[in-house]
Amino acid sequence: MVCTIAFNLTTATRDTVLEKNLRKKSPQIQAIRQSLGFRELPSSPSWARFVSADVGDLYRGIETLARTIPFEDLEDIYRKFRNGSKSTEVLELLEAYGDRIWCRNKDRSHLFEAGTKNVFYPTDLFIDQPAHKSYIQLQLEHIVFARAEHRRKNHFGSVVNTPIRGVEIENATPSTQVNKKRLSSDSAEKSTRPVKHIKDHSPRL
Repeated sequence: MVCTIAFNLTTATRDTVLEKNLRKKSPQIQAIRQSLGFRELPSSPSWARFVSADVGDLYRGIETLARTIPFEDLEDIYRKFRNGSKSTEVLELLEAYGDRIWCRNKDRSHLFEAGTKNVFYPTDLFIDQPAHKSYIQLQLEHIVFARAEHRRKNHFGSVVNTPIRGVEIENATPSTQVNKKRLSSDSAEKSTRPVKHIKDHSPRL
């Protein structure tokens, strides 16, 4: 069941998002997307497909940001979210796509209507309202860090202080330095494997 406090325009804050969703064992990423009004096409569990090409492009930008986060453990992800470490980049994406997606006077068929059944989207969002714009930015950051957490857990479970293969870690602890050579070797071995590329309108979940 969705903890609505983290997805409500009037109650969502950086702290409530962190405590009520990001720190959960399995953060609800689809619920974040729904809180922004995104209508989705039927898709597999591994992909999100959107009605709007603009939403798909925005989501690819969000996914790209998630993949740039250098982290050693889950607590580091939480600290970066609390400190707004990706706020500038997310705001740049919002400036590029916000008017195309949440404009008051343009086609909004790619968005839910407030009160849509089985979806927690209680308020129609409009980019020209400052409170709405701040909320949208917060929830986009929410997705960035939920995606970063999801990718880490897929690779390493919930174990902390485990470096990410192929990612150079600044200020590494002694334990991560000991494993550096082995991790570099593992990364080199895996680098020859084919990589799935994100297809148009189908950003990776």
